[in-house]
Amino acid sequence: MSVVQVLPYPATAAGPAGDMTVAVQSFATGTTTGPQSQLNATLTGLTPKAALFFGSYHNVVSDPGETARASISIGALGQTGTGSVVSGQSYDAFGNTNTNSLYQSDNGSNTGAYLLRTASTTRLQGRAAFASGGMDLNFATISGFSYRASYMAFAGTIASKADVVDLGTGTGAISIATAFEPDVVFVLGSGGIATNSIQTNMTLSFGVAVNGGGQYCLLAEEVNGLADGTPIQAVLTNRAGGNLTGGSLAYHLTIGGFSGTGFTITPSASAGDDDISYLALDLGGRRAKLVLLTTPTAIGSQAITGAGFTPQAAIVVLTTSETFDPSYPLASSANTGGFSIAALADNTASHSFRAQSGAAITNTASQATNGTLIGASHVDCDALKATLDSFDSDGMTLNWSAVAGTGKKGFVLFLE
Repeated sequence: MSVVQVLPYPATAAGPAGDMTVAVQSFATGTTTGPQSQLNATLTGLTPKAALFFGSYHNVVSDPGETARASISIGALGQTGTGSVVSGQSYDAFGNTNTNSLYQSDNGSNTGAYLLRTASTTRLQGRAAFASGGMDLNFATISGFSYRASYMAFAGTIASKADVVDLGTGTGAISIATAFEPDVVFVLGSGGIATNSIQTNMTLSFGVAVNGGGQYCLLAEEVNGLADGTPIQAVLTNRAGGNLTGGSLAYHLTIGGFSGTGFTITPSASAGDDDISYLALDLGGRRAKLVLLTTPTAIGSQAITGAGFTPQAAIVVLTTSETFDPSYPLASSANTGGFSIAALADNTASHSFRAQSGAAITNTASQATNGTLIGASHVDCDALKATLDSFDSDGMTLNWSAVAGTGKKGFVLFLE
């Protein structure tokens, strides 16, 4: 058995035993636009107050399965503020059409929660609203086939806010008002300066900051027209977001200044008026913990420890990077390939993205459910594969059935 090495960040301070409930729902969208109810048994009698949404360009019946045209989206919805979704795609095989976007809703109660595109075309777009027992969705566009998507919903005595932020061009701290002190802040970025528009080059970021407990993020990029094998990514510690440009770090984001009224976001350099979005959560007395993850190089069990409590849910970010906080520019094979994001609760929803330029249709996306965690590599969207054995008193245990010869890097957010 291998045990991951974690940084000595404490969990958020223990408080009253809150009643937060976290549930993950994976589903197929169907092929018909309009309203759609997606309920979860764990949420029976509860109405969520926050949600993250995940989707990939995936329609394969097999589970896990892989399909061409890599696209992934991450959405956020809170009780207040403006919901949003970031999306990135790799589709070099058809006219160098790698793209990114950040779309936001037109009010604080609904969000364009899903956006998947191929060839710069919106293929899946919809809004979401909280409902008793889960989420009410309303799809404006479902093009081609039934897509696979999922959400992680948060219910109970908690507070949340999702919104979009213009980072401006300065390097000073940007104050974010939430009317509560967040325990966790999710940061979603697309490297774009314009909201509600599609832009060239695939850039995407997903980060997490825990109040008093550190911050980690994934950064990914694929520039149009680059040679085969050049899609790149990085896992940053002590950072909650940022943007890669041409394989170099244009800027990074640091979350801090937690208080009863909100938090701050500080860019390290001019962000050129890039927009990002966030979801801030007050867990109502429950705890959160971030740990770093290095995948094993042999199949079998892996104990991921350091939570300090028994989690009810977790988010796992996996990449093909072989180092944390790498040197720039990112050009070596140790940083190329793909990444995946998995939301784990009573069931599992794992979305994998593999970007690879070239003439062949090698850009792929994949999803797995029913307890399977997948991780993309440079050559295979399901090259890393594990099942969730259990949540334990100090974290969780995974059982790996497919690994790489070198440990790949990522991070885990545990939720009590």
